[in-house]
Amino acid sequence: MGYFTNAKGTTLTSLALSIGEDSDLLASVASNDDPDLLVPFTIADPGIVTIEQQPSSPSFPSSVSSNRKAGLVITGMKPGQTTVTTFIVNRLSESTIARLQVNVTDLVDSNIDLYYFGRYLVWRRSLPSSAAGSAAGSNYLLFDASSGLFAIASAQNQPDNGPLPEGTYRFKAELDPLQNSVDKANAAMPNEPGPNGPISNTRQGIQYLPIGGNPGSPLVAPQWGSMRVRIEPTSASSQRGGFYLHNSAKGYTHGCVEIGSSLEPRRRDFFSLLVEYATSRIGKPFLTLKVKYRSPDTSTRGNTKI
Repeated sequence: MGYFTNAKGTTLTSLALSIGEDSDLLASVASNDDPDLLVPFTIADPGIVTIEQQPSSPSFPSSVSSNRKAGLVITGMKPGQTTVTTFIVNRLSESTIARLQVNVTDLVDSNIDLYYFGRYLVWRRSLPSSAAGSAAGSNYLLFDASSGLFAIASAQNQPDNGPLPEGTYRFKAELDPLQNSVDKANAAMPNEPGPNGPISNTRQGIQYLPIGGNPGSPLVAPQWGSMRVRIEPTSASSQRGGFYLHNSAKGYTHGCVEIGSSLEPRRRDFFSLLVEYATSRIGKPFLTLKVKYRSPDTSTRGNTKI
C-alpha cells in the first residue's frame, strides 16, 4: 500500500471540499513493494468528485522517485462522501496503491448567492425556477469559469493580469434599462467611446452588448462577449476594481470572470438564467458573490475557451 500526500509532504487520509472547489495538487505515492508503477489510475463516485491526472510537482518529497508517484487534482461536484482509490496500471491485477476519503460539503450561507473558486462558478442560492433541481435534485448549478491572464490565485493583486481578488461582491440583478436589448446596445454605438457608450459605460445592471447587424453577425466587442453585469466589492483583499461577469469565450480575462455554460447533464446559459431571474419580479434586486481560492496555487482557468 502507498499513500496520498500534498506538496508540503503531509500524508492525507481524508480531504474536505466544497461544491465546485478544486483540491491542491496531490500525489498518489506507491510504497517500495510497488517498484513497477508507471501511472496510476483512480476510481471514485464521478457524481461526487472528478479526478484529473496532473504532473506531480518537483516540490513533492524528493525521497520518492518519479516513477512511484503521480499527481492529481480532485474537484467536488455535489455533496456527499466517496473514496478515491488509486491502482497500478501496468499490472494485470488491480493492485491498490492508496485510498483517500473525500467529503464534499454543501455551501450554507444565507448571505451568499454565488461562489467562485477558480475554475467553476457555483450559483448556489436564488436560482430561477426553471433551474431549480438541475443538479441531481439540488438547488445549485456549476458553470465553467475563468479569470485572469495570469490564471493562478497568487496573481490576484496584479493589475490588468491577475484573476478576480478574493472577497465578497454584489451585483444588480436587474436589466439596465438603457441596454436591456441588443437593439438598444447597437443604437448606443455612436456614443462609443464615452460615458454613455454601450461598452465604456460603468452602469450597474445586466447589459446586452452590441452585435453587428443581423443575427449570426460577429460581436462588436468579442473580448466582452454578448452580455455582462458589473460587480462591486463589499469586502475584498485588493484595491483593484472595475470587474464584471461576462460571457466571452477567450479562456482568459484581465480580472473579470468569464462564464461558460453550466456542466452536464443539463447545459444552461448563465445570462439567460440571470435575465429570467431579473424579470421574474420575485427576486432580490442584488445578488452576492463570494470569491475564495483554496491556495495560492489554485488555477483560475476553466473550460471557457471556444
